[in-house]
Amino acid sequence: MKKVQSIRSVFFRYVLWLIVVSTILSGLLRVGMEWQRSREEFANIRDNYMRNEKKLLKQRLEAVFCFIDFKRARSEENIRAHCSAWSNEVMTMVRLNLRKESSAMSLKLLQKRAISIIKKLEPPTGFGIIAIDTKTQKTIFSSLTSSLTPEQKRTILTHLNHSYFESDGLIGLAVTIPEIHLSAVVLEPRVQQEEWMKEQVLKFAASLRFKGNGYIFINTFEGIPLLRDGKRVKNGKSIWNLTDPNGVKVIQKEYEAARKNQGGFIHYSWRKLSGHEPMPKMSYIRGMNDWHWMVGTGTYLDEMEAAINRRKARFTQLIRWQAGLSFLAFLLVLGVIYLLTKRMGRKLSSEFEVFSNFFKDCATAHRAIDTELLKLAEFQQLAEQANRMINSRKEIESALKKSEAKFRQLFEKSRDAMSILSRAGFIDCNQALLTLFHASKKSQMFTPPWKLSPEFQPDGRSSEEKAKELIRSAYKNGSAKFEWLHKKFSGEEFWCEISLTRIPWDEEDCIFVIWRDITKSKGAMENLKKSEARLRKSQELSKAGNWEVDLIRNYYAASDEAYRIYGYTALGAITSFEEVSRAIHPEDRSRVKTEFRNFIINGTPYDTVFRIRRFNDGEIRFLRSIAERITDRTGRAVQVLGVIQDITELIEKERQARAEHEKMKITLASMSSAVIVTDKEFHVELMNPVAESLTGWAQEEAIGKPLALIYKSINPETRKPNPLPGHPESSVNSPAEKNLSEILIGRDGEEHTVLCNSSPIMWEDSGVLGIVVVFRDITERLKMEQELQKTQRLESLGALAGGIAHDFNNQMTGITGNISLVKAMMENSPKATALLNEAEKATNTCRALARQLLTFASGGAPLIESVSLEELIEDSVSFNLRGKPVKGEIEIADGLWNGLVDPGQFRQVMSNLLINAVQAMPDGGTIRVCAENFEIKNATGELAPGKFVRIRVSDTGSGISSDLKSKIFDPFFTTKEEGSGLGLSTVHSIVKRHGGELSVESSPGKGSTFSILLPASEETESKQVEVQEENPVRPLNILLMDDEEIIRDVALEIFRFLGHSITLTSDGEEALRVYKESMEKGPPFDLVLLDITIPGGMGGKETIARLLELDPEVKAAVTSGYAHDPIIANFSEYGFCGRLEKPFKIEDIEKLLHTLFGSSH
Repeated sequence: MKKVQSIRSVFFRYVLWLIVVSTILSGLLRVGMEWQRSREEFANIRDNYMRNEKKLLKQRLEAVFCFIDFKRARSEENIRAHCSAWSNEVMTMVRLNLRKESSAMSLKLLQKRAISIIKKLEPPTGFGIIAIDTKTQKTIFSSLTSSLTPEQKRTILTHLNHSYFESDGLIGLAVTIPEIHLSAVVLEPRVQQEEWMKEQVLKFAASLRFKGNGYIFINTFEGIPLLRDGKRVKNGKSIWNLTDPNGVKVIQKEYEAARKNQGGFIHYSWRKLSGHEPMPKMSYIRGMNDWHWMVGTGTYLDEMEAAINRRKARFTQLIRWQAGLSFLAFLLVLGVIYLLTKRMGRKLSSEFEVFSNFFKDCATAHRAIDTELLKLAEFQQLAEQANRMINSRKEIESALKKSEAKFRQLFEKSRDAMSILSRAGFIDCNQALLTLFHASKKSQMFTPPWKLSPEFQPDGRSSEEKAKELIRSAYKNGSAKFEWLHKKFSGEEFWCEISLTRIPWDEEDCIFVIWRDITKSKGAMENLKKSEARLRKSQELSKAGNWEVDLIRNYYAASDEAYRIYGYTALGAITSFEEVSRAIHPEDRSRVKTEFRNFIINGTPYDTVFRIRRFNDGEIRFLRSIAERITDRTGRAVQVLGVIQDITELIEKERQARAEHEKMKITLASMSSAVIVTDKEFHVELMNPVAESLTGWAQEEAIGKPLALIYKSINPETRKPNPLPGHPESSVNSPAEKNLSEILIGRDGEEHTVLCNSSPIMWEDSGVLGIVVVFRDITERLKMEQELQKTQRLESLGALAGGIAHDFNNQMTGITGNISLVKAMMENSPKATALLNEAEKATNTCRALARQLLTFASGGAPLIESVSLEELIEDSVSFNLRGKPVKGEIEIADGLWNGLVDPGQFRQVMSNLLINAVQAMPDGGTIRVCAENFEIKNATGELAPGKFVRIRVSDTGSGISSDLKSKIFDPFFTTKEEGSGLGLSTVHSIVKRHGGELSVESSPGKGSTFSILLPASEETESKQVEVQEENPVRPLNILLMDDEEIIRDVALEIFRFLGHSITLTSDGEEALRVYKESMEKGPPFDLVLLDITIPGGMGGKETIARLLELDPEVKAAVTSGYAHDPIIANFSEYGFCGRLEKPFKIEDIEKLLHTLFGSSH
């Protein structure tokens, strides 16, 4: 039986061990602290020693470099002095000798005499002299042992005017004797000076000693020793790979230190001068790059290590003394603890008795400890912890019950069908599962899963066998997911996606099952497969296939029909474009490759016809290939998508049709066009009525006359006569140039633009019997084509303008919105506000320009507002007449009514009228604009009775003639060479759309006045919805849908600044999903802002329709950069309650919110 011990004995034993361990640990801690302190002390000793030694080494080496610099300076001074003295001597000797003989000798002889004098002079050792003719700059004499380089010669020639120079390895002084065009240059090659300097430095360094063992050593960068162990080394060999006993490559370390800017320190082992064993050594190395030297000095570290060892010995003695004192203290403390332990043991026994009674009862009841029975504070705290543990246990049990209830609610209320399945069968299921199978809980619980399925699955396997296999797999792997064909209790079959997950349940592994009905998506997939089959069949019937090329991987893929067209029996056999190229006919291959290359590189449209030789049977077939390329962000083509079609039969039919066409052309042309038949001498034999009408000649008059008299034509560009049709010189006689247009001049001088064609009349072997000239009047057709071209250009320009304006408005929203937001944030800064007002004014001008572009692009319904026309008129006149040579005058009647107009379209009307007026006065003049109230009491013309504003724009120009007045509002009518003919037509269209009237009064030479009547309101100021601070809009929850990130960003900042919360989405699908989620979680959004146009996604029109189905009470506003879109103009007809035009600013948003929510609190 195990021996039971008392608390007192156990406590005493543990306290005893605690004392022992504490004493040992305290002793070890103290020893450790002393050891750490000693280590720090040793480190400080070593650091101080190393710091002092490094400083000393630098000072030593600095002395050597100071000596080098000193020697260099003295050497330069000596050389300068020698050069100066020697050059002066040369100059003096030459001048003295020449002074005696100059009068009797020529220039050449004087130069020769001077050279002979210079040759006799002996320069100092190492110096040389050269003589140069300053006129020809040629060297006459040189005492140098080596020739000069071209660079050195150029240097000398630039210093001939008695100047000292140092360059390109030379040091010298030039003196000039101008009387004889001679310059003497005294030189010393720098190389000799450098060698002398090196020798002096080596001698000085070899003489230095420090502390008996310190010295200077010098090596070259290549590792050749020059000074080693304080001694000169001559003809030394490279010791680049020299290694110390520790493996340090000494010379290579020296080189690394020398290459640093201020040198560096290295550590290695080296023997002392007085010893034989290697000692640790530290050296300081500096490099001399111009000499390729490594100069260094070092110190041995053995003295430092000896000092540290002595310190360690003293530390060991101290540790022993402290250990003895610790042992005596341990014995004293042990005795005191023994007496205290006996006293404490008696007190602890009574305290533990209380806890013993507590633990007897806590297993069966939540009993608490009475803390009043305990005397010690620690046991009272332990009792309180035990009581809290009992309370916590109660709370955990309560939380578990609540958690189980929540899971049960989630399980029952889930929309997904769920059940729990054990090995024996169903344990539980939710209502969604019962609804899915049209079953009751009782019938469901006793039905195994395979009984809820048809007998066999679509793959032919038994439902029972396959279901059991999948359940076993879920037990084994933890989960399984698959599609399954189920059958309801009503007998209806449907597809489900089944998810099985193994979970622990009542100490048993069970399967948690989720069913999702995928019958609809399964049907969609089947439809997709059928669609693909139809596509393959249509390609087969049309003999057309699709293909694509991955330009990055050089991979070619095509449809089955494309492979069959090329004659491949193995589908997918072609994997690259190069393989396809082999099938192209050799005569077409180069052309096709060139077109494809231009298509890839330049984007040239690729639509080409070529021949191939089929791979399987070699048959020649005609193919047509069309392709488009896909580029990356940089514009580089990365993929090509194309279609190819076999058009062999079509080509053959075209050939047959052309042959038939040639047979019938003369007959058909004669029946529909003017026809003149001549003999082979070009005399008229026959004319049809159309020819009579165009030429002005009756057939009876023309017969027998030369064709040149009847048919006179000129070139439409040069106005020169054309050769006769059918004549060898005539262009219409060439098959390649038939049906060319020319101007036919009739008998009465009237001109017609015609298309002329002539054909010879052949008869068996008789040759040419005559010609048939067929021509057709195309004057009206040309006019129609020109009008059509104008219309097409206008449509293209309009589409471009609309796209530009839309994108411009989106970008301007980011600018105007942020400017207005900053203005609101900086209300207390007048200077900043003034600058922002100027910026905002500029953006308003840009906004108006964008609206003009949209008006031009679409001509949409005007956005009617009650606005002050006075401000619009003044802005238009100021903007359009700025910088023009005309004077503008404005007269506005007092109390002018507001106009019911679209401000952007009104600006365009004023702009077009003002530009026309300026163009009517090229030499300057006056433009007068008047505005007045005008009331119609009785209906006149198309205007109903009511109030109008009349605006008159008058100029002093050339005026308009009466015959042109009726045409000036016609589209494309213009009297200007470069005009489009759309200005006044656009003005007329806009005024009509506003329910107004446009008229003109003009006489030639007296100027013109255009009058505009526009509907008016009785207000004299524009309506503005002011922000009422005493009744602010409550914080709103807003949903914004816009595909432009810049719009979303600025809207986010503005609505947050106004105190509203906003959720951002980029398309209609996302907006619908977010709105639906908000309805499920709580109140829906207060306001939804929808952009009309979402490229590639659901736009505002479709989204509002879906939202109204989802929530008939939804409050939404439309926003768009297309200001004239019908949805913007008539937003209420589409289900919107407001509109917000881009670009908008903070005031526009406040106006919209107050309009929709101003009365709410």
